[in-house]
Amino acid sequence: MENVIAETIAACEWYGSSFLVISDNVFSPLLYYSYFGSLIPSVLIALFVFLNGKNRLPNKLLLLMVAAFGGWIFFNLVTWATELPPMTMFAWSFLIILEPLVYFFALYFVYAMVFERDFSFWQKVLFASPLFVTFFLTPTKFGLLGYDLSNCDRAAVEGIVATYGYALEFIYILLIVGFFGYFWLKSKDAIARKRATLITVGIVLFLLSFSAGNILEVFTENWLIGQYGLFGAPIFVGFLAYSMVKYKTFNTKVLGTQVLVAALWVLVLSMLFVRNIENMKYVIAGTLVLVTIFGVQLIKSVKELEHQKVRLQKANDQQQSLMRFINHQVKGFFNRTRIIFDALRTNEYGELPAPARELVETGFATDTEAINMVRSLLDAANLHDGTVEFKKISLDLRALVSDITSQVQEVAKAKGLTLSIEAKEEARVFGDLTHLAQAVRNIIENSIQYTERGVVQVALTTQGKNAVLTVTDTGLGLTQEDMRRLFTQGGRGEEAKRRNVNSTGYGLYITKKIVTAHGGDVVVHSAGRDKGSTFTITLPLHKA
Repeated sequence: MENVIAETIAACEWYGSSFLVISDNVFSPLLYYSYFGSLIPSVLIALFVFLNGKNRLPNKLLLLMVAAFGGWIFFNLVTWATELPPMTMFAWSFLIILEPLVYFFALYFVYAMVFERDFSFWQKVLFASPLFVTFFLTPTKFGLLGYDLSNCDRAAVEGIVATYGYALEFIYILLIVGFFGYFWLKSKDAIARKRATLITVGIVLFLLSFSAGNILEVFTENWLIGQYGLFGAPIFVGFLAYSMVKYKTFNTKVLGTQVLVAALWVLVLSMLFVRNIENMKYVIAGTLVLVTIFGVQLIKSVKELEHQKVRLQKANDQQQSLMRFINHQVKGFFNRTRIIFDALRTNEYGELPAPARELVETGFATDTEAINMVRSLLDAANLHDGTVEFKKISLDLRALVSDITSQVQEVAKAKGLTLSIEAKEEARVFGDLTHLAQAVRNIIENSIQYTERGVVQVALTTQGKNAVLTVTDTGLGLTQEDMRRLFTQGGRGEEAKRRNVNSTGYGLYITKKIVTAHGGDVVVHSAGRDKGSTFTITLPLHKA
Protein backbone atom coordinates (compact mmCIF):
# COMPACT_ATOMS: atom_id res chain seq x y z
CA MET A 1 0.00 0.00 0.00
CA GLU A 2 2.83 2.39 0.83
CA ASN A 3 4.28 1.77 -2.64
CA VAL A 4 0.91 2.64 -4.22
CA ILE A 5 0.72 5.89 -2.26
CA ALA A 6 4.29 6.77 -3.18
CA GLU A 7 3.57 6.06 -6.86
CA THR A 8 0.39 8.20 -6.69
CA ILE A 9 2.30 11.10 -5.16
CA ALA A 10 4.97 10.85 -7.85
CA ALA A 11 2.45 10.49 -10.70
CA CYS A 12 0.34 13.41 -9.54
CA GLU A 13 3.45 15.52 -8.91
CA TRP A 14 2.27 16.51 -5.44
CA TYR A 15 4.59 18.83 -3.56
CA GLY A 16 5.42 18.98 0.11
CA SER A 17 3.76 21.58 2.34
CA SER A 18 5.07 24.21 4.78
CA PHE A 19 3.21 24.81 8.03
CA LEU A 20 0.69 22.24 6.75
CA VAL A 21 -1.16 24.87 4.66
CA ILE A 22 1.40 26.49 2.31
CA SER A 23 2.07 24.44 -0.77
CA ASP A 24 2.15 24.54 -4.58
CA ASN A 25 -0.50 21.82 -4.45
CA VAL A 26 -3.03 24.62 -3.94
CA PHE A 27 -3.79 25.07 -7.62
CA SER A 28 -6.73 27.42 -7.10
CA PRO A 29 -5.39 30.96 -7.53
CA LEU A 30 -8.18 32.44 -5.35
CA LEU A 31 -8.07 29.99 -2.47
CA TYR A 32 -5.78 31.83 -0.07
CA TYR A 33 -7.47 35.11 -0.95
CA SER A 34 -10.94 33.81 -0.19
CA TYR A 35 -9.91 31.91 2.95
CA PHE A 36 -7.77 34.61 4.57
CA GLY A 37 -10.04 37.39 3.37
CA SER A 38 -12.94 35.70 5.14
CA LEU A 39 -11.25 34.43 8.27
CA ILE A 40 -9.17 37.39 9.41
CA PRO A 41 -12.00 40.02 9.49
CA SER A 42 -14.13 37.49 11.36
CA VAL A 43 -11.39 36.84 13.91
CA LEU A 44 -10.75 40.57 14.34
CA ILE A 45 -14.35 41.44 15.10
CA ALA A 46 -14.82 38.39 17.36
CA LEU A 47 -11.75 39.31 19.42
CA PHE A 48 -12.81 42.95 19.48
CA VAL A 49 -16.25 42.03 20.81
CA PHE A 50 -14.90 39.50 23.31
CA LEU A 51 -12.27 41.83 24.78
CA ASN A 52 -14.92 44.52 25.27
CA GLY A 53 -17.13 42.20 27.31
CA LYS A 54 -15.51 38.94 28.38
CA ASN A 55 -18.30 38.01 30.76
CA ARG A 56 -21.21 38.43 28.33
CA LEU A 57 -22.58 35.22 26.86
CA PRO A 58 -23.10 36.51 23.26
CA ASN A 59 -19.50 37.76 23.15
CA LYS A 60 -18.21 34.33 24.16
CA LEU A 61 -20.46 32.54 21.67
CA LEU A 62 -19.37 34.77 18.78
CA LEU A 63 -15.74 33.95 19.59
CA LEU A 64 -16.54 30.21 19.76
CA MET A 65 -18.36 30.34 16.42
CA VAL A 66 -15.44 32.10 14.75
CA ALA A 67 -12.98 29.68 16.42
CA ALA A 68 -14.88 26.72 14.91
CA PHE A 69 -14.96 28.53 11.55
CA GLY A 70 -11.22 29.21 11.80
CA GLY A 71 -10.54 25.56 12.63
CA TRP A 72 -12.57 24.50 9.59
CA ILE A 73 -10.57 26.84 7.32
CA PHE A 74 -7.27 25.55 8.70
CA PHE A 75 -8.10 21.88 8.17
CA ASN A 76 -9.59 22.61 4.75
CA LEU A 77 -6.35 24.27 3.72
CA VAL A 78 -4.51 21.20 4.99
CA THR A 79 -6.55 18.98 2.64
CA TRP A 80 -5.55 21.25 -0.23
CA ALA A 81 -1.88 21.56 0.67
CA THR A 82 -0.82 18.14 1.94
CA GLU A 83 0.54 15.43 -0.32
CA LEU A 84 -0.05 12.68 2.26
CA PRO A 85 -3.36 10.76 1.98
CA PRO A 86 -3.43 9.87 5.73
CA MET A 87 -3.10 13.56 6.57
CA THR A 88 -5.92 14.37 4.16
CA MET A 89 -8.16 11.79 5.86
CA PHE A 90 -7.25 13.15 9.29
CA ALA A 91 -7.97 16.79 8.33
CA TRP A 92 -11.16 15.85 6.46
CA SER A 93 -12.51 14.21 9.61
CA PHE A 94 -12.18 17.48 11.45
CA LEU A 95 -14.09 19.24 8.66
CA ILE A 96 -17.05 16.92 9.22
CA ILE A 97 -16.98 17.64 12.96
CA LEU A 98 -16.34 21.39 12.86
CA GLU A 99 -18.76 22.39 10.12
CA PRO A 100 -22.05 21.69 11.99
CA LEU A 101 -20.42 23.08 15.13
CA VAL A 102 -20.21 26.48 13.41
CA TYR A 103 -23.97 26.36 12.83
CA PHE A 104 -24.74 25.31 16.40
CA PHE A 105 -22.76 28.21 17.84
CA ALA A 106 -24.45 30.52 15.32
CA LEU A 107 -27.86 29.36 16.57
CA TYR A 108 -26.81 29.76 20.20
CA PHE A 109 -25.32 33.20 19.47
CA VAL A 110 -28.44 34.52 17.71
CA TYR A 111 -30.69 33.24 20.50
CA ALA A 112 -28.55 34.86 23.21
CA MET A 113 -28.35 38.14 21.28
CA VAL A 114 -32.02 38.37 20.30
CA PHE A 115 -33.63 37.18 23.54
CA GLU A 116 -30.81 38.39 25.82
CA ARG A 117 -30.82 35.19 27.82
CA ASP A 118 -29.18 31.77 27.88
CA PHE A 119 -30.61 28.50 26.63
CA SER A 120 -32.31 26.48 29.33
CA PHE A 121 -30.66 23.21 30.28
CA TRP A 122 -33.07 21.17 28.17
CA GLN A 123 -32.66 23.50 25.19
CA LYS A 124 -28.92 22.94 25.36
CA VAL A 125 -29.47 19.19 25.44
CA LEU A 126 -31.98 19.33 22.58
CA PHE A 127 -29.93 21.48 20.22
CA ALA A 128 -26.46 20.13 21.06
CA SER A 129 -27.24 16.40 21.20
CA PRO A 130 -27.36 15.96 17.38
CA LEU A 131 -23.71 17.01 17.28
CA PHE A 132 -22.68 13.92 19.21
CA VAL A 133 -23.55 11.82 16.18
CA THR A 134 -20.82 13.54 14.18
CA PHE A 135 -18.40 13.51 17.13
CA PHE A 136 -18.64 9.77 17.71
CA LEU A 137 -19.28 8.40 14.21
CA THR A 138 -16.88 10.53 12.16
CA PRO A 139 -13.83 8.38 13.13
CA THR A 140 -15.71 5.27 11.92
CA LYS A 141 -16.51 4.00 8.43
CA PHE A 142 -19.70 6.09 8.54
CA GLY A 143 -17.67 9.29 8.50
CA LEU A 144 -15.24 8.68 5.65
CA LEU A 145 -15.48 5.68 3.36
CA GLY A 146 -11.94 5.92 2.09
CA TYR A 147 -9.47 7.79 -0.04
CA ASP A 148 -9.70 7.85 -3.84
CA LEU A 149 -6.26 7.06 -5.24
CA SER A 150 -7.59 6.90 -8.79
CA ASN A 151 -7.29 10.65 -9.34
CA CYS A 152 -5.15 13.54 -8.18
CA ASP A 153 -7.80 15.61 -6.40
CA ARG A 154 -6.70 14.43 -2.93
CA ALA A 155 -10.37 14.02 -2.02
CA ALA A 156 -11.68 11.67 0.65
CA VAL A 157 -14.95 9.83 0.01
CA GLU A 158 -17.55 11.00 2.51
CA GLY A 159 -19.98 8.67 4.28
CA ILE A 160 -23.48 9.12 5.61
CA VAL A 161 -22.34 11.16 8.64
CA ALA A 162 -21.22 13.99 6.34
CA THR A 163 -24.62 13.99 4.61
CA TYR A 164 -26.25 13.99 8.05
CA GLY A 165 -24.12 17.02 8.94
CA TYR A 166 -25.34 18.94 5.88
CA ALA A 167 -28.95 18.23 6.84
CA LEU A 168 -28.23 19.32 10.42
CA GLU A 169 -26.82 22.61 9.17
CA PHE A 170 -30.07 23.49 7.40
CA ILE A 171 -32.05 22.56 10.51
CA TYR A 172 -29.96 24.98 12.53
CA ILE A 173 -30.54 27.70 9.93
CA LEU A 174 -34.31 27.08 10.07
CA LEU A 175 -34.20 27.30 13.88
CA ILE A 176 -32.38 30.63 13.65
CA VAL A 177 -35.05 31.98 11.32
CA GLY A 178 -37.78 30.53 13.56
CA PHE A 179 -36.38 32.12 16.72
CA PHE A 180 -36.04 35.44 14.92
CA GLY A 181 -39.60 35.27 13.60
CA TYR A 182 -40.95 34.49 17.06
CA PHE A 183 -39.02 37.42 18.56
CA TRP A 184 -40.22 39.76 15.80
CA LEU A 185 -43.85 38.90 16.50
CA LYS A 186 -43.55 39.19 20.28
CA SER A 187 -41.25 42.18 20.72
CA LYS A 188 -42.63 45.72 20.79
CA ASP A 189 -39.18 47.33 20.94
CA ALA A 190 -38.48 48.80 17.49
CA ILE A 191 -34.74 49.22 18.08
CA ALA A 192 -34.38 45.67 19.41
CA ARG A 193 -36.21 44.36 16.34
CA LYS A 194 -33.94 46.27 13.96
CA ARG A 195 -30.83 45.08 15.81
CA ALA A 196 -32.07 41.49 15.71
CA THR A 197 -32.82 41.83 11.99
CA LEU A 198 -29.30 43.00 11.18
CA ILE A 199 -27.67 40.21 13.15
CA THR A 200 -29.99 37.46 11.90
CA VAL A 201 -29.89 38.47 8.22
CA GLY A 202 -26.10 38.77 8.33
CA ILE A 203 -25.53 35.40 9.94
CA VAL A 204 -28.12 33.59 7.77
CA LEU A 205 -26.50 34.95 4.60
CA PHE A 206 -23.13 33.77 5.88
CA LEU A 207 -24.40 30.29 6.77
CA LEU A 208 -26.34 29.85 3.51
CA SER A 209 -23.34 30.81 1.38
CA PHE A 210 -21.10 28.57 3.50
CA SER A 211 -23.46 25.61 3.12
CA ALA A 212 -24.09 26.15 -0.57
CA GLY A 213 -20.39 26.27 -1.39
CA ASN A 214 -19.51 23.16 0.62
CA ILE A 215 -22.42 21.03 -0.59
CA LEU A 216 -22.07 21.99 -4.23
CA GLU A 217 -18.36 21.21 -4.30
CA VAL A 218 -18.97 17.75 -2.81
CA PHE A 219 -21.79 16.73 -5.15
CA THR A 220 -20.32 18.32 -8.29
CA GLU A 221 -16.73 17.37 -7.36
CA ASN A 222 -15.76 20.88 -8.40
CA TRP A 223 -13.54 21.77 -5.47
CA LEU A 224 -13.26 25.42 -6.50
CA ILE A 225 -16.88 26.27 -5.71
CA GLY A 226 -16.44 26.16 -1.93
CA GLN A 227 -14.04 29.11 -1.89
CA TYR A 228 -16.78 31.45 -3.12
CA GLY A 229 -19.15 30.41 -0.33
CA LEU A 230 -16.78 31.85 2.27
CA PHE A 231 -17.42 35.42 1.18
CA GLY A 232 -20.56 35.35 3.31
CA ALA A 233 -18.27 35.80 6.35
CA PRO A 234 -17.11 39.37 5.61
CA ILE A 235 -20.71 40.26 4.72
CA PHE A 236 -21.72 39.09 8.20
CA VAL A 237 -18.86 41.16 9.65
CA GLY A 238 -20.26 44.20 7.85
CA PHE A 239 -23.76 43.65 9.23
CA LEU A 240 -22.38 43.09 12.72
CA ALA A 241 -20.11 46.13 12.69
CA TYR A 242 -22.93 48.37 11.49
CA SER A 243 -25.17 47.00 14.25
CA MET A 244 -22.45 47.78 16.78
CA VAL A 245 -22.25 51.38 15.59
CA LYS A 246 -25.95 52.02 15.01
CA TYR A 247 -27.59 50.15 17.87
CA LYS A 248 -24.74 49.77 20.41
CA THR A 249 -24.77 45.99 20.04
CA PHE A 250 -22.50 44.30 22.66
CA ASN A 251 -22.26 47.62 24.55
CA THR A 252 -18.73 48.00 23.22
CA LYS A 253 -16.70 50.86 24.62
CA VAL A 254 -15.05 51.53 21.26
CA LEU A 255 -16.89 51.65 17.97
CA GLY A 256 -16.53 48.89 15.39
CA THR A 257 -15.06 51.28 12.82
CA GLN A 258 -11.54 50.07 13.62
CA VAL A 259 -12.58 46.54 12.71
CA LEU A 260 -13.97 47.68 9.37
CA VAL A 261 -10.73 49.48 8.52
CA ALA A 262 -8.71 46.41 9.52
CA ALA A 263 -10.99 44.23 7.36
CA LEU A 264 -10.38 46.45 4.33
CA TRP A 265 -6.65 46.23 4.94
CA VAL A 266 -6.83 42.42 5.08
CA LEU A 267 -8.78 42.26 1.82
CA VAL A 268 -6.10 44.25 0.03
CA LEU A 269 -3.32 42.22 1.67
CA SER A 270 -4.97 38.97 0.60
CA MET A 271 -4.57 39.99 -3.04
CA LEU A 272 -0.86 39.24 -2.66
CA PHE A 273 -1.76 35.54 -2.48
CA VAL A 274 -3.27 35.60 -5.98
CA ARG A 275 -0.53 34.12 -8.06
CA ASN A 276 -2.21 34.14 -11.47
CA ILE A 277 -2.46 37.62 -12.95
CA GLU A 278 -5.24 36.51 -15.30
CA ASN A 279 -7.51 36.04 -12.30
CA MET A 280 -6.77 39.46 -10.87
CA LYS A 281 -9.80 41.06 -12.49
CA TYR A 282 -12.07 38.62 -10.65
CA VAL A 283 -10.27 39.33 -7.41
CA ILE A 284 -10.57 43.06 -7.95
CA ALA A 285 -14.28 42.67 -8.68
CA GLY A 286 -14.81 40.66 -5.50
CA THR A 287 -12.74 43.07 -3.46
CA LEU A 288 -14.68 46.00 -4.91
CA VAL A 289 -17.96 44.46 -3.78
CA LEU A 290 -16.67 43.87 -0.25
CA VAL A 291 -15.01 47.29 -0.08
CA THR A 292 -18.33 48.81 -1.10
CA ILE A 293 -20.10 46.95 1.69
CA PHE A 294 -17.55 47.95 4.29
CA GLY A 295 -17.29 51.47 2.89
CA VAL A 296 -21.02 52.02 3.27
CA GLN A 297 -20.79 50.89 6.88
CA LEU A 298 -17.84 53.22 7.47
CA ILE A 299 -19.75 56.18 6.06
CA LYS A 300 -22.74 55.35 8.22
CA SER A 301 -20.44 54.98 11.22
CA VAL A 302 -18.95 58.43 10.66
CA LYS A 303 -22.41 59.95 10.22
CA GLU A 304 -23.55 58.27 13.41
CA LEU A 305 -20.52 59.69 15.22
CA GLU A 306 -21.41 63.16 13.98
CA HIS A 307 -24.99 62.72 15.19
CA GLN A 308 -23.70 61.52 18.56
CA LYS A 309 -21.42 64.56 18.78
CA VAL A 310 -24.36 66.91 18.18
CA ARG A 311 -26.53 65.06 20.71
CA LEU A 312 -23.75 65.09 23.31
CA GLN A 313 -23.19 68.81 22.83
CA LYS A 314 -26.90 69.46 23.22
CA ALA A 315 -27.03 67.28 26.33
CA ASN A 316 -23.97 69.07 27.74
CA ASP A 317 -25.60 72.47 27.18
CA GLN A 318 -28.74 71.25 28.91
CA GLN A 319 -26.67 69.91 31.79
CA GLN A 320 -24.90 73.25 32.19
CA SER A 321 -28.25 75.04 32.27
CA LEU A 322 -29.52 72.58 34.85
CA MET A 323 -26.39 73.05 36.99
CA ARG A 324 -26.84 76.84 36.91
CA PHE A 325 -30.49 76.47 37.87
CA ILE A 326 -29.61 74.15 40.77
CA ASN A 327 -26.86 76.47 41.94
CA HIS A 328 -28.90 79.68 41.86
CA GLN A 329 -32.40 78.45 42.62
CA VAL A 330 -32.51 75.09 44.39
CA LYS A 331 -29.53 75.77 46.66
CA GLY A 332 -30.99 79.21 47.37
CA PHE A 333 -34.30 77.72 48.55
CA PHE A 334 -32.49 75.40 50.96
CA ASN A 335 -30.28 78.23 52.22
CA ARG A 336 -33.25 80.46 52.99
CA THR A 337 -35.13 77.81 54.97
CA ARG A 338 -31.89 76.79 56.70
CA ILE A 339 -31.39 80.40 57.88
CA ILE A 340 -34.94 80.41 59.23
CA PHE A 341 -34.43 77.12 61.07
CA ASP A 342 -31.12 78.37 62.44
CA ALA A 343 -32.75 81.54 63.78
CA LEU A 344 -35.44 79.51 65.49
CA ARG A 345 -33.05 76.96 67.01
CA THR A 346 -30.86 79.72 68.47
CA ASN A 347 -33.89 81.36 70.16
CA GLU A 348 -33.73 84.62 68.15
CA TYR A 349 -37.54 84.69 68.26
CA GLY A 350 -37.95 83.39 71.77
CA GLU A 351 -37.71 80.06 73.55
CA LEU A 352 -39.36 77.18 71.70
CA PRO A 353 -41.20 74.32 73.39
CA ALA A 354 -39.37 70.97 73.31
CA PRO A 355 -41.52 69.34 70.56
CA ALA A 356 -41.13 72.39 68.29
CA ARG A 357 -37.36 72.58 68.97
CA GLU A 358 -37.00 68.94 67.91
CA LEU A 359 -38.77 69.66 64.62
CA VAL A 360 -36.66 72.76 64.00
CA GLU A 361 -33.43 70.83 64.67
CA THR A 362 -34.57 68.16 62.22
CA GLY A 363 -35.39 70.79 59.59
CA PHE A 364 -32.03 72.50 60.08
CA ALA A 365 -30.14 69.19 59.78
CA THR A 366 -32.12 68.17 56.70
CA ASP A 367 -31.50 71.47 54.91
CA THR A 368 -27.80 71.30 55.81
CA GLU A 369 -27.57 67.79 54.34
CA ALA A 370 -29.44 68.89 51.22
CA ILE A 371 -27.12 71.87 50.70
CA ASN A 372 -24.07 69.63 51.10
CA MET A 373 -25.55 67.17 48.61
CA VAL A 374 -26.21 69.91 46.03
CA ARG A 375 -22.72 71.29 46.58
CA SER A 376 -21.22 67.83 46.00
CA LEU A 377 -23.11 67.39 42.73
CA LEU A 378 -22.06 70.84 41.52
CA ASP A 379 -18.44 70.29 42.53
CA ALA A 380 -18.39 66.91 40.77
CA ALA A 381 -19.85 68.43 37.58
CA ASN A 382 -17.36 71.31 37.58
CA LEU A 383 -14.39 69.04 38.26
CA HIS A 384 -15.53 66.66 35.54
CA ASP A 385 -15.79 69.52 33.01
CA GLY A 386 -12.43 70.98 34.09
CA THR A 387 -13.95 74.38 34.87
CA VAL A 388 -12.55 74.60 38.41
CA GLU A 389 -9.76 77.14 38.94
CA PHE A 390 -7.26 76.11 41.60
CA LYS A 391 -5.52 78.93 43.49
CA LYS A 392 -2.38 77.14 44.58
CA ILE A 393 -0.07 78.30 47.33
CA SER A 394 2.58 76.69 49.51
CA LEU A 395 0.74 75.32 52.53
CA ASP A 396 1.39 73.13 55.55
CA LEU A 397 -0.54 69.89 55.03
CA ARG A 398 0.09 68.86 58.64
CA ALA A 399 -1.73 71.93 59.97
CA LEU A 400 -4.58 71.38 57.51
CA VAL A 401 -5.04 67.70 58.48
CA SER A 402 -4.83 68.48 62.19
CA ASP A 403 -7.43 71.23 61.88
CA ILE A 404 -9.91 69.07 59.97
CA THR A 405 -9.42 66.16 62.37
CA SER A 406 -10.22 68.47 65.29
CA GLN A 407 -13.35 69.73 63.53
CA VAL A 408 -14.80 66.22 63.04
CA GLN A 409 -13.72 64.95 66.48
CA GLU A 410 -17.16 65.58 67.98
CA VAL A 411 -18.86 63.62 65.19
CA ALA A 412 -16.62 60.63 65.91
CA LYS A 413 -17.26 60.86 69.67
CA ALA A 414 -21.02 61.01 69.09
CA LYS A 415 -20.73 57.61 67.39
CA GLY A 416 -18.53 56.20 70.15
CA LEU A 417 -15.47 56.05 67.90
CA THR A 418 -11.86 56.79 68.75
CA LEU A 419 -10.40 59.27 66.26
CA SER A 420 -6.62 59.59 66.54
CA ILE A 421 -4.05 61.53 64.56
CA GLU A 422 -0.30 61.11 64.14
CA ALA A 423 1.41 63.90 62.18
CA LYS A 424 4.89 64.57 63.52
CA GLU A 425 6.57 65.88 60.39
CA GLU A 426 5.88 69.11 58.58
CA ALA A 427 4.69 68.39 55.07
CA ARG A 428 4.45 71.36 52.76
CA VAL A 429 2.60 70.97 49.49
CA PHE A 430 1.69 73.35 46.69
CA GLY A 431 -2.05 73.43 46.34
CA ASP A 432 -5.44 75.04 46.71
CA LEU A 433 -6.23 75.29 50.43
CA THR A 434 -10.02 75.12 50.06
CA HIS A 435 -10.11 72.16 47.70
CA LEU A 436 -7.41 70.15 49.47
CA ALA A 437 -9.27 70.69 52.73
CA GLN A 438 -12.40 69.36 51.01
CA ALA A 439 -10.52 66.27 49.81
CA VAL A 440 -9.05 65.53 53.25
CA ARG A 441 -12.39 66.10 54.97
CA ASN A 442 -14.15 63.77 52.52
CA ILE A 443 -11.72 60.94 53.28
CA ILE A 444 -11.89 61.29 57.08
CA GLU A 445 -15.67 61.81 57.20
CA ASN A 446 -16.18 58.83 54.90
CA SER A 447 -14.31 56.57 57.33
CA ILE A 448 -16.27 57.92 60.30
CA GLN A 449 -19.57 57.52 58.50
CA TYR A 450 -19.03 53.86 57.59
CA THR A 451 -17.44 52.76 60.87
CA GLU A 452 -19.93 51.62 63.50
CA ARG A 453 -17.45 50.84 66.26
CA GLY A 454 -13.71 50.87 66.83
CA VAL A 455 -11.20 53.44 65.67
CA VAL A 456 -10.34 55.79 62.82
CA GLN A 457 -6.63 56.49 62.60
CA VAL A 458 -5.24 59.46 60.66
CA ALA A 459 -1.51 59.48 59.90
CA LEU A 460 0.62 61.90 57.90
CA THR A 461 4.20 61.05 56.92
CA THR A 462 6.73 61.99 54.25
CA GLN A 463 8.16 59.33 51.98
CA GLY A 464 10.84 60.48 49.58
CA LYS A 465 9.43 63.36 47.56
CA ASN A 466 5.82 62.79 48.65
CA ALA A 467 3.53 63.55 51.55
CA VAL A 468 1.44 60.50 52.40
CA LEU A 469 -1.84 60.76 54.30
CA THR A 470 -3.47 57.50 55.41
CA VAL A 471 -6.88 57.11 57.03
CA THR A 472 -7.43 53.63 58.46
CA ASP A 473 -10.74 52.51 59.94
CA THR A 474 -12.35 49.39 61.41
CA GLY A 475 -15.51 49.90 59.36
CA LEU A 476 -17.60 47.81 57.02
CA GLY A 477 -14.76 47.14 54.56
CA LEU A 478 -14.87 46.77 50.79
CA THR A 479 -15.04 43.98 48.24
CA GLN A 480 -12.90 43.95 45.09
CA GLU A 481 -15.89 45.11 43.06
CA ASP A 482 -16.55 47.94 45.53
CA MET A 483 -12.96 49.16 45.23
CA ARG A 484 -13.11 49.15 41.42
CA ARG A 485 -15.96 51.65 41.31
CA LEU A 486 -15.38 53.64 44.50
CA PHE A 487 -13.75 56.73 42.93
CA THR A 488 -16.11 56.88 39.94
CA GLN A 489 -19.09 59.21 39.59
CA GLY A 490 -21.72 58.05 42.06
CA GLY A 491 -19.65 54.96 42.81
CA ARG A 492 -20.36 53.34 46.16
CA GLY A 493 -20.03 49.91 47.70
CA GLU A 494 -23.12 47.72 47.84
CA GLU A 495 -23.16 47.69 51.65
CA ALA A 496 -22.65 51.47 51.74
CA LYS A 497 -25.79 51.93 49.62
CA ARG A 498 -27.81 50.06 52.21
CA ARG A 499 -26.22 51.87 55.18
CA ASN A 500 -26.66 55.38 53.79
CA VAL A 501 -29.33 55.68 51.11
CA ASN A 502 -29.02 59.48 50.99
CA SER A 503 -25.34 59.55 50.04
CA THR A 504 -24.62 60.78 46.51
CA GLY A 505 -21.46 58.72 46.12
CA TYR A 506 -19.65 61.78 44.74
CA GLY A 507 -17.47 62.59 47.76
CA LEU A 508 -14.65 60.22 46.88
CA TYR A 509 -14.98 61.03 43.17
CA ILE A 510 -14.44 64.71 44.04
CA THR A 511 -11.47 63.77 46.23
CA LYS A 512 -9.90 61.81 43.39
CA LYS A 513 -10.33 64.70 40.96
CA ILE A 514 -8.86 67.24 43.38
CA VAL A 515 -5.86 65.10 44.34
CA THR A 516 -5.15 64.18 40.72
CA ALA A 517 -5.28 67.87 39.73
CA HIS A 518 -2.54 68.46 42.32
CA GLY A 519 -0.26 65.82 40.81
CA GLY A 520 -1.06 63.21 43.43
CA ASP A 521 -3.10 60.05 43.76
CA VAL A 522 -5.62 58.46 46.10
CA VAL A 523 -6.12 54.72 46.53
CA VAL A 524 -7.99 52.40 48.84
CA HIS A 525 -7.20 48.98 50.25
CA SER A 526 -9.45 46.60 52.13
CA ALA A 527 -9.14 42.95 53.08
CA GLY A 528 -12.87 42.47 52.50
CA ARG A 529 -16.29 42.95 54.03
CA ASP A 530 -16.24 43.94 57.74
CA LYS A 531 -12.43 44.11 57.73
CA GLY A 532 -12.00 47.87 57.58
CA SER A 533 -10.41 50.07 54.93
CA THR A 534 -7.31 52.19 54.43
CA PHE A 535 -7.44 55.28 52.21
CA THR A 536 -4.14 56.79 51.10
CA ILE A 537 -3.61 60.23 49.60
CA THR A 538 -0.20 60.92 48.08
CA LEU A 539 0.85 64.49 47.18
CA PRO A 540 4.20 65.81 45.94
CA LEU A 541 6.13 67.80 48.56
CA HIS A 542 6.89 71.44 47.90
CA LYS A 543 9.94 73.32 49.07
CA ALA A 544 8.94 76.86 50.02
